[in-house]
Amino acid sequence: MAVKVLIVDKKWEADVSACIVKDRREAQMVVFPVKERWDAQTSIYLVPNLLDAELKVYIASSAAEG
Repeated sequence: MAVKVLIVDKKWEADVSACIVKDRREAQMVVFPVKERWDAQTSIYLVPNLLDAELKVYIASSAAEG
């Protein structure tokens, strides 16, 4: 199962900063974006540079994927 995450616009609103990776094997977590905060298990702030990220994530196509 993918972790349901809310992608936020401001770093201070997030639990962790993350960078998206294309290869699932490189990811530390498989996530599925949701639109509502109440539906999310955690919140992330996306950063473009892998060196600035605390976590590498792979975006799943469904919440059941994992």
